[in-house]
Amino acid sequence: MSILQKDVELKSIFCELIAANSSIKLDPLVTYKLQSTGLIQLDGDNAFITCELYRLYFQRQLCSSHNFQMQKLHELQKDV
Repeated sequence: MSILQKDVELKSIFCELIAANSSIKLDPLVTYKLQSTGLIQLDGDNAFITCELYRLYFQRQLCSSHNFQMQKLHELQKDV
């Protein structure tokens, strides 16, 4: 989890993958980084979360704060 906390872009993309509930195509470098952690697997060019337990855990521990921050950012942008 520390690699995701250190790399904001990687965290954001991983949270998008979790929210997608299906496989999506990722940038090759991002794919390599996430696959090397064991968090994703590939189906051709598309990536998906390795197991549902990972999805549930990271959705609660990592992505809930990310989603909250993104909502606040969108609210601030609307006010400007």
